[in-house]
Amino acid sequence: MQRVLKTGQRLPSRAALTLQRSRHAQNLRCSFGSVGHIGQSNMLGLQNAPLLTGNHRAKGMVPCFETSLSNYATRQQQISHDHSSRMHSTAATAAIEEDTSAKTASTADATPSFKSTPDRKYEFFQNVEITPDGVAVVRIDCSGKSVNTISFAMADEAKVMWEAEIHSNEDIKAVVFLSAKPNMFIAGADIFDLQAVEDKQDLVTIIEDSLTFFQRMKSKGVPLVCGIDGPALGGGLEWALWCDYRVCSDSDKVKLGLPEVKLGLLPGFGGTQNLHPLVGLQNAMDMMLTGKEVRAPKAKKMGLVDAVVAPQSLESVTIQSALDLATGKLKPKRKPKSWMNRALEDTSLGRKLIWNQVEKMVKKNTQGNYPSPGAIIQCVKYGLEHPKDKYTNERKQFANLAATPESESLIGIFDGMNQLKKHDFGDTGDIKVQQVAVMGAGLVRMICNWVYPNELGGWWILEWRCEFIMWRYTAVLSAIFLPHVCNTSTHVAASLTPTKKSLPLSCFAHVHPLPWSITPGIPSLLIFYFASFRSASFPSDQFHSNPLRRCHLQMGAGIAQVSAERGYNVLLKDRNDESVARGMSHVHKSWDQKKKRKRMTMFERNINASNLVGLSDQNPSWHRHFENTDLVIEAVFEDLQVKKDLLANVEEITGDHCVFATNTSAIPIRDIAAGSRRPQNVIGMHYFSPVPKMPLLEIIPHEGTSDAAKAAALQVGMKQGKTCIFVKDVPGFYVNRCLGPFLVEVSALLKDGAGLEDLDRSMVKFGMPVGPITLADEVGIDVTSHVASFLSKADLGSRMDGGDVGLMSKMIEKGWLGKKSGQGFYTYNGKKKTINNEAKAYVNQFVDTKLDLSMADMQDRLVTRLVNEAAKCLEDEIIANPTVGDIGMVFGTGFAPFRGGPFRYIDQQGVGNFVDKMNRLADKHGHQFEPCQLLKDYASIDKKFHN
Repeated sequence: MQRVLKTGQRLPSRAALTLQRSRHAQNLRCSFGSVGHIGQSNMLGLQNAPLLTGNHRAKGMVPCFETSLSNYATRQQQISHDHSSRMHSTAATAAIEEDTSAKTASTADATPSFKSTPDRKYEFFQNVEITPDGVAVVRIDCSGKSVNTISFAMADEAKVMWEAEIHSNEDIKAVVFLSAKPNMFIAGADIFDLQAVEDKQDLVTIIEDSLTFFQRMKSKGVPLVCGIDGPALGGGLEWALWCDYRVCSDSDKVKLGLPEVKLGLLPGFGGTQNLHPLVGLQNAMDMMLTGKEVRAPKAKKMGLVDAVVAPQSLESVTIQSALDLATGKLKPKRKPKSWMNRALEDTSLGRKLIWNQVEKMVKKNTQGNYPSPGAIIQCVKYGLEHPKDKYTNERKQFANLAATPESESLIGIFDGMNQLKKHDFGDTGDIKVQQVAVMGAGLVRMICNWVYPNELGGWWILEWRCEFIMWRYTAVLSAIFLPHVCNTSTHVAASLTPTKKSLPLSCFAHVHPLPWSITPGIPSLLIFYFASFRSASFPSDQFHSNPLRRCHLQMGAGIAQVSAERGYNVLLKDRNDESVARGMSHVHKSWDQKKKRKRMTMFERNINASNLVGLSDQNPSWHRHFENTDLVIEAVFEDLQVKKDLLANVEEITGDHCVFATNTSAIPIRDIAAGSRRPQNVIGMHYFSPVPKMPLLEIIPHEGTSDAAKAAALQVGMKQGKTCIFVKDVPGFYVNRCLGPFLVEVSALLKDGAGLEDLDRSMVKFGMPVGPITLADEVGIDVTSHVASFLSKADLGSRMDGGDVGLMSKMIEKGWLGKKSGQGFYTYNGKKKTINNEAKAYVNQFVDTKLDLSMADMQDRLVTRLVNEAAKCLEDEIIANPTVGDIGMVFGTGFAPFRGGPFRYIDQQGVGNFVDKMNRLADKHGHQFEPCQLLKDYASIDKKFHN
């Protein structure tokens, strides 16, 4: 059925319009992902920030809107033109189309351009439609872009459109705002508009000029209604907040939020003043201070939107709601507050309590390093006390934040994220990965409190049973046993005792224990076979009984999980059914937790589960499932020969196109590829644990890796929601290589008398999510020692000098392995941790000369070594550019996001000042602090890493 305007012009049917719009719009997704505590940016949650990039304009296309909209129109035309190759949205917006990011991986700028209709008047809006009942329908449609974003030029055009089409038309009874792009409302504001304005006062004036559109919109005195189908984030949600009524679809693409805090900014179009009257003060502060997004059901429950409908009904319901508001048939219903919320939010005493709690939380989570949360609090408080000047104050605070180095750093990370999505691999053909196989469901560590644990391949544990958790470790002595997988000259010493009945273990190949004793501290593997015998000579009274702990390292299962969640057909393969079941159980438990926390529906959970298939060697037909696999990711334990054998087996059963990716964290990719029949298909994909939470993925091609393999790895990584960086095939790759000197300096500071807690406090104050001592405990003392020892044998030279990794080796012998063993530098009891006094006393034995170390001294020594190694990686072309280095450090180590990464940190310090600091430290502490040649070269010409 066709619609008729008052002019008599016939409009195409709604279905035709929808089809037409769908041909001209496509969403682009760019997500940071979720991280755990090691990689996150505390309260600001930068790693969790779903950020959206607006697409490049089509080549040759410039804004067509040319008129003197305001005193700033001409300048805004130039801004739009200057930045036509890098148009982005603000800190807004969430996952928009899951599959588009994968396409972006192999086709850098393959997004379509959107052309205006021949009679179209506007650059950012379709022509205004007026229904016979007097409802004006404004369709937001940023021409030439796949998403709608608010720019200063758009605000200027909106004022012209409003005055010409709506404000003076007395026949208009209500106004409806819709998006002409499917699954999209407004993704946010164009942050590069902000960067183009150098003078802070100019920015205040421009924002004020843009804000007059919303104020003029309200002054007409007719109902304003918006229909939301897709992201309404940042400036998009602020637009909706100016309306009288909000209808949104129940699509899973709908996300509403004010994430400006993640870019070091605040909502600048009235958000700090217009949100809390709808959702309450506490909900509003939570949304603005964390940048969290809400879905349609929760938005309705909290009062952020007034109605939730099916997507196909959104337009008709929105228009009808506007008409009913105009005629008085419908009145917005605001959710009544509970008596508790009234007492807290509507009284001066209650608000004082809220501010005290909020400010305490902000101080704890930001360590005073992020100015934007404090500015948001100030804006809301000021608006409640001075309602007449509330928007003026908000604009001033916004302009102040836009000029801070913290905001510049966070925006730099955001821009870098978008740059990393663009790679030109040449003609790689039509690469489309559909099926992914993961080899290795996970590793298992058996851990006691004082015996060094070794990693076990889950496929070795054939006799694993649940009741083994009741066994207690008692001693390492003459009772030994021999696994089948070991050669006949290898004996593994161990002794276990059940809780009720003494039952030592020995080598099943020997009737009696061997006549020698093995002392505590010798590595022991509890694997494969438990043979029982009775020994009257078992000296249990000589050994302290410690609990045996289990630790599952579900790297393979984690990779399978993130792949299945993004729609891949996933095969999870291990040596036996039990190991596969353990990995599958881990994944399903994770999905159950997400469902319980309402982060996933039951339908989504079941869809994900249907994407995941477990296979083992005990299934004779497993080879058949691999025939159509496009990418195989191995996540078995770190053994070169095992990985080579696995690669050979995979190549026997997969097609020539199949890419083999290794998740090794240490073994050179070229060594693994040396055993391949198709070395061009071998590549490294280094995930960080836990995989579902850590956002970074290092992709490591060797010299012979093909462009097609690189494109396939990037495509999969991006679709998994990872932030991908390409790294040269060198020991430690990039992140672990930079951590090497950092960890060595931790041991050096301990030898100089630094306190464990003081070291942690110093780096948390610097901006890291956790300190180095806690980091070592979280990663594992054994793993930390392994990384440091491995890199000390690599080609880092004197840069690994100055510390004593033997300190950690002796901790390993004592069984202080960190959180996984219950004791490390700290003692862990559930969620509580306290300093391990035994470890503290032990570390004090290594103190040579106790120095008077300030917090700044500790920060300088640790940070300079980390940053210098990052610069050395750039010098050696291990990373392609400073942007890659910044992103890798922020998302791989948790390097303070507000500092922008190591290279922006150097720029902020001044490279000359940084080199001078390193030279002073070298004079005082040794040549390990000598700055790399690249830093010296930059200092000599006062050059920055970022322009």
